Amino acid sequence: MRQLLPYALMICCGLPLLAHAGPDTTIYITRDTPLARTPVIRLEWQLLVNGMPSQKGVLPVVTLSARHPTPVNVPAKWPAGNDELTLRLIFRRPSPATGRARGNPLFTRQILVRPWKGDYAIPPTGDLSFTDSNDIFTITSANAIFRFDKQTGWLLHYEVNHLVLVDDSAGLRPSLWPADSTVPHLQLFSTSTGSQLVIVRSEYTLPEVSCLLHMSYTMNASGEMLVGQSLEADSTRQSPALPSFGMNWTLPARLDSVAGYGPPADSSWPDIFHASVATTPTTPIRWMAFYGGDKKGIRITADSNFLVLRTSANRLELQRPMPHYPLPYGNYQYCYKVSPVLPASPRVAKRF
Repeated sequence: MRQLLPYALMICCGLPLLAHAGPDTTIYITRDTPLARTPVIRLEWQLLVNGMPSQKGVLPVVTLSARHPTPVNVPAKWPAGNDELTLRLIFRRPSPATGRARGNPLFTRQILVRPWKGDYAIPPTGDLSFTDSNDIFTITSANAIFRFDKQTGWLLHYEVNHLVLVDDSAGLRPSLWPADSTVPHLQLFSTSTGSQLVIVRSEYTLPEVSCLLHMSYTMNASGEMLVGQSLEADSTRQSPALPSFGMNWTLPARLDSVAGYGPPADSSWPDIFHASVATTPTTPIRWMAFYGGDKKGIRITADSNFLVLRTSANRLELQRPMPHYPLPYGNYQYCYKVSPVLPASPRVAKRF
């Protein structure tokens, strides 16, 4: 088993500093503002995994030194994996007799222990079969159907657990700007087939901006799909601007509810949120699930670049967060994972 690294955190002037330390998870607290007049505190802590409380505890009485930072051991254990970890610290005044909380918190701090690293795993989950006829490449399993047009490279049909998520070539397409003049021209369509995983790749030219567009889809029998998109600029030329870098997805109208993990509009710290499709926030998100009244739907998970998801009616736009548009001439890439949401799934119950 891999040994998890310990950390030391310093709470100083309201700003946390992160450094490696000894065998314990230790925070160092100074009696600076707002603790200048508070020699004794009660410290409540939570470890959040992708915004969900995972571990918590209380140190009822902590005596702070007036001369130097006070080390305090927090018995949190960092789980392995790519999940984002945040340590939330709540500082309170304790009751002198019991150590219980007295009054409102003095202040709360959150410390990013491990940033989001994305979810790229598409594990084998069963047998796949595939057919190639009439320029249509079809992949089927007991739970899913994928169908691609070999003449255009686009995903024509995507169905999982009897829920149709794409049913024509406009259902999932790159978002290019300006749309009327930046038209992808298919140059190559290829497949890598296996009994439990299939990869479909397509390559397009964008002559208007002297770029290549690369698309890839990796699929398993459960209906999971990893979608990759990249723009490759011509190093011998300089175009004044690149197209917008994203994808449009026309979702079924019945997927009218959203749950996700990202920073709300009024906060820089990510949190779990719930919304309707019409009120979905446009801040960078780690994952977002779209579902209907029966809790069936899809979950879209970002790579380490995050995603900006904008919705209009039942049209979803997925983009990698960029500083501005049009984009500076260069190379760009991102990917995202699509997973089915089922009402009986333990992970869905935990998230929702």
